[in-house]
Amino acid sequence: MVAVVVFDYKTDDVAADGAVYDAVYDTVGSDRVLTASFKVTKPNGHVLSIVARSHRDPCFVYFFNQASGDTVQTLLDGLSSDRFVSVIDSELPLSADNVRLDYARL
Repeated sequence: MVAVVVFDYKTDDVAADGAVYDAVYDTVGSDRVLTASFKVTKPNGHVLSIVARSHRDPCFVYFFNQASGDTVQTLLDGLSSDRFVSVIDSELPLSADNVRLDYARL
């Protein structure tokens, strides 16, 4: 079962309790929220966004083409039913060549 924690970006400090997460699903897309999201994501985790279209961090994934109530509901349904699973098929040392290789594999 996937544990889902929901934060209110207007009032909650996601890093306050020191917890780290396998994945963070961003529904806001602001620089402040994305920065906080990367701070609480495990080293091999991912930040997925339905709003922000790009980010310089290689752990960033753009998840949907358009943010709406329907896409948020699809996201929550997938999380609660274990349909969304992070799969790590390999780990490589960090280097420019390996980053290029990883992006080519995507």
